[in-house]
Amino acid sequence: MLTGSKTIFTAEPVQWAADYVLDILETLQEGATDSEYGLELLALEREELRGVWQELMNTAPSAKKPVFFAAGREGARLFVIRQLLSVLPARQCLLHDLDRVFQQTCVRLAHEYFFFAGFHLCLEKKAPPEEIVIRALKIMERQGLSSKMLLGEHPLHIYCLDYEMPDPAYYLYPSHSIVCGATDFTPQRQLHCLLHELGHVVYAGKQNNKLQPDNASRRQMAEQFANGFARKHLTPV
Repeated sequence: MLTGSKTIFTAEPVQWAADYVLDILETLQEGATDSEYGLELLALEREELRGVWQELMNTAPSAKKPVFFAAGREGARLFVIRQLLSVLPARQCLLHDLDRVFQQTCVRLAHEYFFFAGFHLCLEKKAPPEEIVIRALKIMERQGLSSKMLLGEHPLHIYCLDYEMPDPAYYLYPSHSIVCGATDFTPQRQLHCLLHELGHVVYAGKQNNKLQPDNASRRQMAEQFANGFARKHLTPV
């Protein structure tokens, strides 16, 4: 397992990420079922990925709070590394309930594998262009909501990637990221989708920046809030 992270610079990023997670899961299943040993391996993987993240960010545009934006192949690399960093345990996690942390991490890795497996490169459709992102952020600024895009001191990351996904866009709380995929939507509908995800960001902030229990009632309330938020703030392109 240790450590194929550098191959992301030559591979297709999302397929690389799916293969990487699958390799980790197979390694854990075959020889690292002990929680302490397994978590140590995962923490080492995270340290390696952190180095890759820093290398990528050194060549990326400077992050301007409250939002960092990236697209294209470079954006895909940053997106998958950020997702993996949000899943893999840091070394300080080794001080807690090892069995529980190990089990939770394995479940999250499995979910991440299926998430990445749902991405498919698309030549016919496109992700929202940067102009749509800029317009959405201007709407947030006019409404005095720019600060709501920060999670603590961490800027929101927005990635627009030319992959078809099961849904056109997602807000991913653990990595505080929005990913928008390839669609044949009009610019107006692209803007609506992005505002919807920004609504999820605002809703998460209203929950005191804490990850609440994931249940049907909470998801329904979040969707209702995001739908209303997008309708309220949508303006013609």
